[in-house]
Amino acid sequence: MSITWIGLDKVIAKLKSLQAPELTNEMRKTQEKVNAYVFSQVPDYPAKRPGQTYVRRMSGGIGGSITTKVEGMGSDIVGKIGSSIEYAPWVISDEAAGGAGPQAWMHKGRWWTLQGVVKKAQAEINRFFEDMIARLVNK
Repeated sequence: MSITWIGLDKVIAKLKSLQAPELTNEMRKTQEKVNAYVFSQVPDYPAKRPGQTYVRRMSGGIGGSITTKVEGMGSDIVGKIGSSIEYAPWVISDEAAGGAGPQAWMHKGRWWTLQGVVKKAQAEINRFFEDMIARLVNK
């Protein structure tokens, strides 16, 4: 398969002509929209298991602890989503994080993972950035 970009040189020239603060501001605003969208895609708690005796903390546990943040790192804008709860990696992570995780066997197949949420949202995340580029190029 072959992809031909027509007018890519004009897009690159337009983006290069933007002032760094303008581009950084647009990137930050777009990343904030992305973070809000990804956060909105986090599923509810899974249903209780039959006979479950453990009482879940619906407002103070994992679900209530998930936050998002957008920060500058050098010339990059980075969006983050996560939980500060110590046991969160064993419940909602596909990856080891700070010596914790990945998701424990008893949560696999019942609990979602944040990485899975982001992967499912990838097409929409791409659209947010495509829209940003189109706005900047067409100014």
